[in-house]
Amino acid sequence: MLSYQDLQEVIVRPANFNKAERVQVQLAFEKLYQALGFENPRVICVSSPLELQMAIKRGLHKPIPFFPDSKAFSALERQLRESPKLIPINGKLWDLVSNQIARPLCLAFGDENGLEAHMSSLNPVFQELNVTLSRAIKTRLEADGLSPEPLAHHPNWFDLKWLSYYKAKLDQIPLAQELGKILDMGLMQAYCFDKLVLWTPKPSYIATEDNKLHGENHPSIYWNENFKLYHWNGVPVPAKLIESPQEIRKEDIEPIRNAEVRRSFLEKLGAERFSSLFDLQLVDSDIDLRGNRQSLYRSREIDPVAKEHLQFAQVICPTTQRVYFLTVPPHLQNVWEAVSWTFGKSSDEYQPEREV
Repeated sequence: MLSYQDLQEVIVRPANFNKAERVQVQLAFEKLYQALGFENPRVICVSSPLELQMAIKRGLHKPIPFFPDSKAFSALERQLRESPKLIPINGKLWDLVSNQIARPLCLAFGDENGLEAHMSSLNPVFQELNVTLSRAIKTRLEADGLSPEPLAHHPNWFDLKWLSYYKAKLDQIPLAQELGKILDMGLMQAYCFDKLVLWTPKPSYIATEDNKLHGENHPSIYWNENFKLYHWNGVPVPAKLIESPQEIRKEDIEPIRNAEVRRSFLEKLGAERFSSLFDLQLVDSDIDLRGNRQSLYRSREIDPVAKEHLQFAQVICPTTQRVYFLTVPPHLQNVWEAVSWTFGKSSDEYQPEREV
C-alpha cells in the first residue's frame, strides 16, 4: 500500500499551477470534444470542489442560496446567457474514455494482475480522500438546503489509479495522452456539458502524519480560504479545534456524538485543559514505578454520548514527561486496574519490574 507521501505529486496540484496549466487543460478537453464530434467547449476552472458543486447547479439552472463573486462565475454567467440550454454529456465522455482510451491501453499493454495490484496499492489513499471530501461537501451543501450533484467519472483524478499504470505508453494513444495531460496539469473533478466544462483543481496541499490526514495547527487539506478541511490523526474535526483551541469550551464538546472526534479533542487540548472543561472527580491515585503520580478520574455526570460515566487514567510518560488522559472502562475501581487495562492485562498480570 502506497502512502500519502508516495502520492503527493499526483494528489496535489502542480507547484507551478497557474494560467498556463489551465490553458493546457482547456486544449486537452478540446481534443476529447473533437473526438466526440462536439464543438470546442468553454472550459472554466473554479477554485474548489464546493464551488464546483455550486457551478454545476447554475449550469443545470438550479437555484443556489448565494452566488460566489469570482471570475469563474462571471464566465459561467456569460456562458448561460449565450447558450441557455446546456446538455450534460458526462455519459458520452465515459464511453469515449472506456472505448477509445482504457480498452486500447489494456489490449496493447495490459497485464490484468499487474494493473489490479497497482490499483490496489493506490486505493486506500484515494478512497479515504473520496470519503472525506464527499462527507465535507454533503455537510456544507445540506447546511444551505442543497444536495451534491453527481460528477463526471472521466476525467476525474480517480483515473490516475489506472492511467498511471500505463504512464510510459500514453504517447502511443493520442487521446490517452490528452487525458493524462488533463490530470497532470492539476484537474481533480469535472462536470461536462455539450458546450461547457466545469472543473476544479486538486488541493494545494495535503498534510499527513504517520500516513494519516493530520494538521497540527493548520488545515489537513487546503484549496483556498473558503474551502479547507481539518483532521487530527485521521479523524475529521472542526476548524476551531485546530485553529483556535484556546477558545474551545465545554459547550463545543458536549454536542459531539462521535467518540473518535471526542478523543481528538482530548489529545489536541491536552489532559489538563480537557479535564478542566469537565467536572471530573478523583477515584484513585498512586505513584508509578518511576515516581510519577498516576490517577483515575471519573466524570461526575453520566455522559450523554456514552450513556455512562467517562473514566480516564492520567499517566505521565517516563520518557517525555507528557501527561496523558487514557480512556478506560467505567467499571474499573483503582488506578492500577486502569493502567493494566490499557496494556490489555489484569492488575495481577501487569507487574512490570520497571517502566521504559
